[in-house]
Amino acid sequence: MKAMYKYPLELVPQTVEMPAGAVPLAVAWQRGVCGNGLMLWALVDLDEQTTVKRRFVIAPTGQPLPDEAAHWPYVGRVELPTGEVAHVFVAG
Repeated sequence: MKAMYKYPLELVPQTVEMPAGAVPLAVAWQRGVCGNGLMLWALVDLDEQTTVKRRFVIAPTGQPLPDEAAHWPYVGRVELPTGEVAHVFVAG
């Protein structure tokens, strides 16, 4: 069985532990009872016992990225409270 899980992200590159095979699907800035900040939603297998560490890079529009970023899966874009737009990549 599968479910959507939510993971908080910071506005810096970071590692997130999640079930093996989890599929990052969306990012958004969330405000409200469930917390304020950048959130990542991923489809996870509820029966998966193994976890893996995935590296995410959050890059504001116009920020230089390494050449290998062209091969990173793109999760999505998010408008920050400042009005800037940031882009979220899976870097590993």
